[in-house]
Amino acid sequence: MPWTVEVEDHRARLALTGIVDIFEAAPLHASVLDLARRKGEVAVDVSACSGLDSSALQLLLALRVALDAGGGRFVLHAGDGPAGRLLARLGVV
Repeated sequence: MPWTVEVEDHRARLALTGIVDIFEAAPLHASVLDLARRKGEVAVDVSACSGLDSSALQLLLALRVALDAGGGRFVLHAGDGPAGRLLARLGVV
């Protein structure tokens, strides 16, 4: 799996690595659903991610919307790698 999840009391971290595409989206979806239910901060780190396709972007945006609606906080660490540059071009960061 090209991701890890770390959870503490009021903070969680989702770190994506490698290429996250449609083949990884279904199993990643379950982790995103769990994180979306949190009330604290969820930090998403894509700095070591070499690629994101539209299904991965959709999951990240859905996570952000769910956290905003539920009183949580979405924090994105994009870095300057390929995924970070993509997110910057799209105006996400």
